[in-house]
Amino acid sequence: THLQLNPVTDFYGVDDVKCKEYNWGYDVISFFALEGSYSSNPNNPISRLFEFKTMVEQLHKNNIRVVMDVVYNHIYKYEDSSLEKTVPNYFFRKKKNGEYSNASGCGNDFASEKYMARRMIIDSLRYFTEIFNIDGYRFDLMGLLDIKTINKAYEEIKSIKNDIVMYGEGWDMGVELKKNEKASYKNANAMPNIGFFNDAYRNIMRGVGSKATLEENGFLLGNNSYNDGFEFAFRASTIDKVLKDLSLTSDTPSSP
Repeated sequence: THLQLNPVTDFYGVDDVKCKEYNWGYDVISFFALEGSYSSNPNNPISRLFEFKTMVEQLHKNNIRVVMDVVYNHIYKYEDSSLEKTVPNYFFRKKKNGEYSNASGCGNDFASEKYMARRMIIDSLRYFTEIFNIDGYRFDLMGLLDIKTINKAYEEIKSIKNDIVMYGEGWDMGVELKKNEKASYKNANAMPNIGFFNDAYRNIMRGVGSKATLEENGFLLGNNSYNDGFEFAFRASTIDKVLKDLSLTSDTPSSP
């Protein structure tokens, strides 16, 4: 019913013309411009606009809704970005000691809590909704953004498209935002219209560990000793259970 696209706004890691590299698209450069390497004619900026719009229209004709993976939590090399050059020391979050925050692990964190930074995110969402008829948005590292921005974005986009879908990675990251301001899963009750990735369910089903080896398998990979966890996830947290953390690094009981 839905197709979730990896980031398609302009990113750094691929030469638009040669296209010899592969990149998931998370080293974002622009919140508005579309990535040229996906276009049949990257030297013509209009091509990528019409081709993307045509793709969305064709998917809609086949009853498939389109969700964009959006990266608003950082900019690739903030010091080279048009935002930093236009208004230095405004768009990127800083620590108390004056250094740039880097909870994203990408060199900077976008200061969504500031008025014009928030406006930038919302204007980007409005653009893709109004111009390209996008049906939903998946927020990368949403926990690095603030609650007010996410709720305001939902309100504005819903006014354009009533059945809009919004969800994201609500990991609790960074210390520069107050805990009650983060758009993390821990504050889900403050964002009733937003969905959250659930790593507890993932760990229960698949297991915990790296790509190469699992530290401990989940239910679907043969861990039959974790039946309580499977039942909890399968019933969408509607049963009252306190579960052991599925990780060899912790013996602390927890409730996903």
